[in-house]
Amino acid sequence: MTAATDPADANPADVRAVAVRLLARREYARQELGRRLTRRGFPEAVVETVLEALVAEGLLSDERFAESFVRAKAD
Repeated sequence: MTAATDPADANPADVRAVAVRLLARREYARQELGRRLTRRGFPEAVVETVLEALVAEGLLSDERFAESFVRAKAD
């Protein structure tokens, strides 16, 4: 997606690219990642579709997020 592209016109590949970039930095809970994507202007329906696919592929996991969060707080 180019800078001139309106996020509201984004297709699932655009949303997925942003989501994967965010997940590459750290784990996110599904709800948190969804909020971040919709705040960027992506349509909720597309965001939900992408989140479901990421969960199915094992790239997004609330359980893994919780484990990471607990480890970070324990240090």
